[in-house]
Amino acid sequence: RFALFCLWVGRFDAARAAHLRALDLDPLNAFVHRVGGVIAYGARQYEAAIAPVRRALAINPSLTGSQAIIGDAHYMLGRLAEAREAYLAETLDILGVTGLAIVERRMDNRAAAEVARKRVVDGLGSNQVTLYQQAQIAAQWGEPEIAVAALTAAYAAKDQGLAALNYDPMLGPVRTLPAVAAMIGRLGPVGG
Repeated sequence: RFALFCLWVGRFDAARAAHLRALDLDPLNAFVHRVGGVIAYGARQYEAAIAPVRRALAINPSLTGSQAIIGDAHYMLGRLAEAREAYLAETLDILGVTGLAIVERRMDNRAAAEVARKRVVDGLGSNQVTLYQQAQIAAQWGEPEIAVAALTAAYAAKDQGLAALNYDPMLGPVRTLPAVAAMIGRLGPVGG
């Protein structure tokens, strides 16, 4: 958990060190392996993000969120078919469907992308707070105003996804916009 905290505040070296310590203490913990993938992904080391998550799935094939990390890494590497396959395999809808909305649009499957986006906007049928995921979709679709509005609403709703705002590559296209940069500043100190 400390490794994740360090990632959230932009302390990648400390995140890696804490992760290695956790691996040393508990090498059979699937969650610990997955965290290694999340750290690599957040540090923009997309290829390196895939192997630890696959190790996590080898230990626990039902570890939710894992396929989405693999999908995100493939997406960022431009491997759209592999990303789509991973998103389809993700059992946590909030992550899998969000990824599908993003990758389907990039693959120019606009109808499928719109269906997936609508599911996210509608709360995936269970009234989930999906504002952060809506911002990810909008940022990747080239809709900065919609992304900022969704992030603003996410901030007001205390959406837990905001923990990743500082490093999430999906939000790279909007992170430096004044409203988003100010929000990152309000969330707390970064780095150090």
